Amino acid sequence: MKSPRWSHTYAQWLLLDLGRKTGHDVWIAAGDHNRVAGTVRLGDLSLRELPTALPVNTRNIMAQIDVVWFPRGTRRPRALFEVEHTTSIVTGMLRMSDLLASATPTTSGWRMAIVAPARRLSRYQSELVRPTFRATGLADVCTFVSYDELLHRHERAVNR
Repeated sequence: MKSPRWSHTYAQWLLLDLGRKTGHDVWIAAGDHNRVAGTVRLGDLSLRELPTALPVNTRNIMAQIDVVWFPRGTRRPRALFEVEHTTSIVTGMLRMSDLLASATPTTSGWRMAIVAPARRLSRYQSELVRPTFRATGLADVCTFVSYDELLHRHERAVNR
């Protein structure tokens, strides 16, 4: 699938496809199941429900995360991604921080990333030093992935 320009949905599709190509079951945020990238409805490739036994409050937060990867056939998340195309970088960071605060200690080993245009890296870095993100541990587990880096990772996975 080629995209003439970047969008939130296109980035989600790349994460969805990359996750599946690397051996993961993938969850797309509940509100995004009907979004279409090219001719693909994201919900058609997403898990129908979150395969996790986390507490209800934690599940409700996770259900809103843009993309979640689970090692195929498991119930434990491996990687969580928030795509911040036009919304504030801090929005996704707060959602992930809330998730960490509500799910501790079950979050051990989870990786998290903000996925956005490279020009937003400095904003991500300035937000990450907030005391709240240090307190929840987000600063220790969250990284920034630029759109270009995501596309490169996807292309590598496709060409394997």
